[in-house]
This record gives sequence, C-alpha cells and structure tokens, in this order.
Amino acid sequence: MPRGCLHGVLQDVTANAAVWPFAGGAQHVSSSRAASAFLAPTNALTMAEPHQQLLGRPRHGARLGASFMGPVATEDAEGKTSADDPFSPWTNTAGLPIVTQTSKNEKYFSPDIADSAGDGSFKPVFGCKCGDWNPAPTHPMIEFRDSFIQSHPKFTSQLRKLKVNMTDTTNGQVHWDATYDLRRFASPEDLARSNQPGGKLKLLDTSPAEKGSGNQLRFMTFCPPEPGAGDDMHPAEKAIPHEYSLKVTALDADEQPIDGFADEESHYSAVPPEPEQPPGSEPVPTAAFTQPFASTAKISEG
Repeated sequence: MPRGCLHGVLQDVTANAAVWPFAGGAQHVSSSRAASAFLAPTNALTMAEPHQQLLGRPRHGARLGASFMGPVATEDAEGKTSADDPFSPWTNTAGLPIVTQTSKNEKYFSPDIADSAGDGSFKPVFGCKCGDWNPAPTHPMIEFRDSFIQSHPKFTSQLRKLKVNMTDTTNGQVHWDATYDLRRFASPEDLARSNQPGGKLKLLDTSPAEKGSGNQLRFMTFCPPEPGAGDDMHPAEKAIPHEYSLKVTALDADEQPIDGFADEESHYSAVPPEPEQPPGSEPVPTAAFTQPFASTAKISEG
C-alpha cells in the first residue's frame, strides 16, 4: 500500500485521541471530528485541530494558503499566544510528493506552489496521494515581486489579466492552462491599494478562471508515479522526479501581453514519496527437541 493511504489516518486519529475527554467537556467536538476523520477517504487532507498546534508541528511542515483563512493563534515556548501566523497546519500529509522550486523568476513568485527558500512553502492540496491524479480544490497564488514593481511603476496600472500555463515537461501533461481577471474579483480595498504608488495586484487561490480561456482551467495536482516497493523476487524501484515549467503572461485591458512580461518561466520538481517497505516474513516457531524420540509398538494377542 502506498505511503500514507491508511497509516496517516490512523496516526491522526491516535493523535486526536490523546486529548479526548473521558466524559464530556469542551474537547468533545474534537473527538467527534477525529472519529469522522477515520471514516473519511484515506487520501483526504484535513486541517489540524487547534490543540494539535500545541502538540507539535504536523508532518511535512505543511501550511494552508494565506488567502484561505485569517490568522491562527499559536503558543510559544513561554506559553504566550500570538495570531501573526496566517497559515494553518495540515494533518494526514504522509505520502505526498515533495515539491520544490528549481528555478525562480525575477518578476513573480508563488507563495504556495512549492517549497522555495524566501518565497513560500508547498500547500498539501496541490499534491496527489495513492496515485489519484485529480484537480486540486484551489489553484496556486501568484504575486509580483516588489523589486519588479518598483522598477516598473506603470505595470500595475496596465495590468488587467494573468495567463498561466504549467506543463509536466517529463511526460508532456498540461497541469494548468487558464486566464484570470485580476481586477474583476479583487476587493475594493485591494483595488484601492493597487492604485497607490508601489501598489500591486495578485492572483488569489480562490479567483475563478475565465470560461473557455484555456485547456485546463482547474489546477491538476503534482502526481509523479510512485515507485514499487519490491519484494523477495524484485528489487525496490527508485523514485523518479518529474519536472514542471510554469509560464506566466501579463495582459492589458485589450488582452495583449504587456511588453516585457510574456511567458515568464519558473521551474519546479516533484519527487514521489518513497514506498513503504512491506513487512518481512516472520519465521514460524518450532519446538526444539533435545531428547531423541522413543517409539514402542504393542502387538495384540488373539
């Protein structure tokens, strides 16, 4: 069985059980959600209960995208709480691919598409588990670098839409191909900030794609094939990473590429999880005989 398909759920339920009350109490809701997690699909990702933040960081260091929720209270080593962390930890992340950025772009970045020093971290919903390749519930965020905005002061006033295309260059599969109207779904506050000097727009992970604007409007998860674990007759296979290219084009009000911002590339790599080794065969215990057998035969008289 691929890593994380069942083990992750059992581990998460066990973690929740550590704080189950013996009889009622404020933590009863947590125990109910822990039970429902066990009944959920084995490859489902779930957000950790608040008390799990106090029990330690989740596996994989996974975090949720910033535009998905507000600050979450955390507690430091001295017991002080703070709400300056805009992300929430995830559970049941065992078995996800490891996605990293291999080449940055100097004009934009994504804070949640991959682990990248200084830019962001991988959001678990963008990876598949157990080889189940499907669209993710959201798409990655895209932001423009401050250095680019400062050196191109007219860029934000020209910007209207953003066209994206991500392709698995290892096998040619298209993971994302769509166009987004950055102004139509921006809040009045975001539009007001974008009109200020140095202001900028960004693609939120909940922004809808324009209908018919591309061949893959929903972002398909990173899903490199998982290697076989091997057995007594076959050696274990090696995990082979897949490489990806993301191209971003900025469009003006006439839907024409803005000069100097067409097919701007960044690159990523996804390594499948190592297969879990099946348990080895257990020797069948046999009794150790130290004394020889003695057999007798009785012949009946008659």
